[in-house]
Formats: sequence, structure tokens, C-alpha cells
Amino acid sequence: MNGESDSSVAQELAREGYVVRRLFDESQTDALCESFKLTLGQLPEYKVREDWRYSKTGFGALGTASSFHNRFVRAMRLVAHAQIAPVMAEVDGVDELRASVGPVRNPRRWLFRQRFRGYRRRESTEKPRRLHQLYDRMLVRTENQHPTAEDWHQDLSVYSDGDTVYGGWIAFTDQQARLIPRTQHLHAPGAGFQKKKKAELDEVLPHALTVEVPRGCIFLMNQRLVHAVLPSKIRTDPMCRLFTAWRLTHDDRSLLEVEDRNRNSRQDGLGAAQKLDDVMREMEVPKIPSNQLPSMYNVRNVDDPKQRERLRSWCEGGMQDAVRTHVPMYADGKTPKRPRNLPPEQAFKIPELHAPSISTLRGLPRDAFDRAIHWEHLFPEYAAVERAILEPHRPRAVSAVELKTLARELLPALDGLK
Repeated sequence: MNGESDSSVAQELAREGYVVRRLFDESQTDALCESFKLTLGQLPEYKVREDWRYSKTGFGALGTASSFHNRFVRAMRLVAHAQIAPVMAEVDGVDELRASVGPVRNPRRWLFRQRFRGYRRRESTEKPRRLHQLYDRMLVRTENQHPTAEDWHQDLSVYSDGDTVYGGWIAFTDQQARLIPRTQHLHAPGAGFQKKKKAELDEVLPHALTVEVPRGCIFLMNQRLVHAVLPSKIRTDPMCRLFTAWRLTHDDRSLLEVEDRNRNSRQDGLGAAQKLDDVMREMEVPKIPSNQLPSMYNVRNVDDPKQRERLRSWCEGGMQDAVRTHVPMYADGKTPKRPRNLPPEQAFKIPELHAPSISTLRGLPRDAFDRAIHWEHLFPEYAAVERAILEPHRPRAVSAVELKTLARELLPALDGLK
């Protein structure tokens, strides 16, 4: 990774809260960017989209099961894990602070739940933590697509005592990140998206900076580092990235198996536990590190006439009929709002808010899709080593050679990978 030792990279990550390191050279990145785009054109939930609008949101992250389980993203996870796992082993030794979790009472009722309460120092008798990679998804953003401005915030996973979660992405086009270094230990209780008040940032805001993430590099940061998503027009068309995340933990469960109710359960799912074996076998949409179940669009899009028309255009222009249906949106009191209750001239079919599994799609008739879908090629069964990196394990327990060998088998564009 840029010729630096795992130890020096780990020290920088623990101190600054983020690192940017190269994974692929220029020629490899060219081939991988083409493979990324080719994969998008093969995802079964979509028609071929010449406009590259694979997401209804301005942010651009995909919400389909195929965006988590296709052979391209699985190969990338293997390569990234081979590079990052040794760094995480070193981070565990140099980062003294980790999450303190305990019972916290819900202020509205007499109910105690396990919650993040701050930070504690590593105990002298504390054993080394395990590591596992977390599921995350693809993002493609066009020059006409840009995210809504977000205030300075921290992204907080549901924690077990002693945890640290690191998130980021692999960049296949030149990109940027906006953050405040060394703010990963500012206290923010709870889980999910936590906005920071201006008073909390007065001393650190002058140190905010924009970090360049060149194509072929991985950007990795402590999930609690204060950062922002700023609205900007993308010059590269399209922007392509794969989100990644790792968790250091004493827990023997993956984050998928942790149950914690989401604040906005209509949009983000109930936060129910998922079994890793089920997600891999059925190729379901998994929860992402923030405990949210990725959605295909915003529930408010159906109620607002202007957004509704945009949703209609997006659905009819690029979603397969097989995944479009009349589904309940959300309840307003006891009155469910459904697209079929719209005036006839406005009625249309939409995808389910949370997309079906690959197993479900494979069970549909062949003529449900506008082209032949090569299921076995796009979504081969998971190998044992793929499961191994998605469940807690000792950071150096999985062979980097084995990871890269399987990555090359999944993706011929990696043939030159050492």
C-alpha cells in the first residue's frame, strides 16, 4: 500500500482517523472501471440504462440484492480484505480507545437497551479483537445527479462493547471526501446518522479539509470521524465506487445478527437481525453498517406530485417489469397509502421499497425479464473463504494468497494482480 508498512498505515489511521491508500495501478484501474460498468449493465433488476441512473436518489447508492452479491463486488471484497486485514491487526494494537457499551434507559419509557456510552481504554488483560468485513454496496452517480447537502455528522453502527468500525470505499474514478481529522473520539450516543451541533465543532471545524481519493485507491476512516456530504456537480461521468467496511470486535456475531430498531423504520427497515448464512444462500439485501436496510427510493417520493412523476419516469425507463408491483408505501394512521389509490392518470407500478433476493428473482419465469440472465455466472455460490471474511475471525487467519486466488477466478480483469 504505497510502499508503507502495515504498522505505519495503522498508526496513521488510529491517529488521524482516516487513510487513503492505493490498491490498483492505472492499467488495472482502467480494466476494473470497465468491469464495474459492465456489471451494472448485467444486473437483473434493471433494463439497460444508457443514462447510468441506477439509483433514484441523488446520492447514487444502489439498493438491489444484485449490487451486493455479483461476482465483481465479491472479487473486490476479497482483494481489499487481503490488503486491509493486516492493517487492522496493527490498528488493534495501537488504538487504545474503543466503544463502551452498556444499558441506557429510553427517556420515554422504562426500558433499558444496550447503547454506546462513550469510550474506554484498552484493558491490560484484554485479548486481541476479531475482525470481519461488512456487506456494502455499489454507487454510481452521473453528472446530473448530486447528493443533498448533509450537515457535519458521524455514522454510527450498533456496537458491542470494545468495538471499532471502519468504513469507506474503493474509488474507480477520481473522488473526494470532506472530513475533520482526529474527531473520531467525539462522543455521540446511539446509532445511525448523528448530526453534530455547531457548538460541538467550534474548536475543530477550522481543521476541516477535503481529501482527494484518486481512482484505484481505497479510502478508509473510523466510522465516528466527523464528516459531511456536500452537494457538488460530478465532473466524471459516471462516478463509480464500491463501499467497504470492517469491524474490530470481541463479539462472535457479525453486525448482521445484531437487532436494533431503526428510528425511521418505514424507510430503513425494522433493524431486525439477519443470519449471515441466509443472506449468503438466498443472496438477500443485507443491512449495511449503519443498521439500515437499503431501499430503492425515498418513501416520500410517492406523496409529492413532482417527485412522484420523477419516480414514475425512473421506474418505467429502467426497472424490469418483474420487480415492479403495486406495494404499500407506508401507513398514515390507519390508512395505508398505495400507488393504486392514486388517480387513474397517475397510477403506475413501482419496485418494492426493499428489493427481493436473487433467489426470489431466479424463481420467476424466464420471460419475466427483457433479456437472458446468466444467473450462475453473475451470482456463483459463495465459497468458504468468502464466508470466512464476513464473520469474526483473527485478522491474520485468512490467507491473502487464497483471497487473491479466488478474486482472480471471479474476475479475469485481476489476472495481473500480485
